[in-house]
Amino acid sequence: MSVPTYRVRLFLSVDLTGSTAYKQKSGDNLKWIKVFQLFYGTFPKILSDEYDEACKHSPGIHKHEVETGHPKLWKTVGDEILFCAKVESACHLGACISAFIEALKIFGSTAKKHELNTKGNAWVASFPTPNCSISPVKVDAGVNNDSLNGKSDLPTEENEQSVDAQPSSFDFLGKGIDAGFRISKNSEIDTLTLSPGLGVLLAQAAGSHRSTGFKKSIRLVEMQIFKGVADSKPYPVLTIDTLRDELHESLLKKQRMLLKLPEPPGNDELELYLKDYLQYHEIEIPKIKQTYSEQIFDPPDFYVAYCDKWHAEMERLKAEDRRREEAAGADGEENGVSPPKSGDLDDVVESLPSKQPDGQHTSSS
Repeated sequence: MSVPTYRVRLFLSVDLTGSTAYKQKSGDNLKWIKVFQLFYGTFPKILSDEYDEACKHSPGIHKHEVETGHPKLWKTVGDEILFCAKVESACHLGACISAFIEALKIFGSTAKKHELNTKGNAWVASFPTPNCSISPVKVDAGVNNDSLNGKSDLPTEENEQSVDAQPSSFDFLGKGIDAGFRISKNSEIDTLTLSPGLGVLLAQAAGSHRSTGFKKSIRLVEMQIFKGVADSKPYPVLTIDTLRDELHESLLKKQRMLLKLPEPPGNDELELYLKDYLQYHEIEIPKIKQTYSEQIFDPPDFYVAYCDKWHAEMERLKAEDRRREEAAGADGEENGVSPPKSGDLDDVVESLPSKQPDGQHTSSS
């Protein structure tokens, strides 16, 4: 059993817009259910294909990331599909976001035929602290199924690897998860909303586009209050354009110019501001490697502190187990029973009575 290594997970949410009106208009669920079956069945495949394509345009991406880095299905909630991926590097992150944007556009074109469309939201969270993974209790799994950490008294790296491999069997808790869901209310058909932590990492990826291939511009749209996020103080609303056609893009560009709206900030400038904001409000600042092959990586200080607490708790549990064993041994001696040592197992077996053919019992000695 080992302490979980530091990792950042990316969460992607795609929502089918206009679905309520569509269901009411269609009336017959035998008709409208087909569109939702198309959504659930097609969008994950489009995302996977677009990830493969995005990897081709990321010079620094590693073979391991190409083969295993696809965002995996986390869960579905009504008209929403959520994906999760352990972020391996800035190159990997850039490919995931680029693929997600293209998938939104591609399926949005199909959905538009049914007067529907797609909008997206994306965020990141650090694990095993300050966020954590849990495994919902399975009724038929028996008494050994523990909702938090499988069969362990502490979170383990082995458990986190299982989460990475199959996120659909787990759920996630923490302020980073809560904030990610909160900002989704600002997502629109033409804009992908981002958490500030993800904004930091994408600004770094865009600043190193020669290796990551990520060139998207990130906009700081406004400051907005979200219940329970940053102590309900104004929170940065970040977006990336997901415009569906060149004509609309040209129109929006002229509109922004006439309204004298600012251009997207420089990557360094945005990264610095977001880090300062997160530090001031004591919100996790995620860290990832630039490339998968990068050898030197210093995890955040909050993870180092977590490791110290994890090892202290491990020692406490070991001491508790020793006390329990000693107490059990003492109880046995009081009752005139001396518990056998582990090395005496063969002697104990040989001393047990064996049944003879005539029904009599005799000692093996």
